[in-house]
Amino acid sequence: MALTASALQVLAQGSDADAWRVIVDHAVGIASKPLAAGNAPSEVVRRDREIGELDLFLSS
Repeated sequence: MALTASALQVLAQGSDADAWRVIVDHAVGIASKPLAAGNAPSEVVRRDREIGELDLFLSS
């Protein structure tokens, strides 16, 4: 679930409240999907990397 252009625009130019809404919605959208028992460890790593992309954007 990559960040959309509109999400990036809100993060860069929107209000603090709008930016936090995008951050929370993005993280919850990634983390809330059910895990299958067979591939849970690799799925957790994949999700962590996806959320890490948002973290990298926010820290730069």
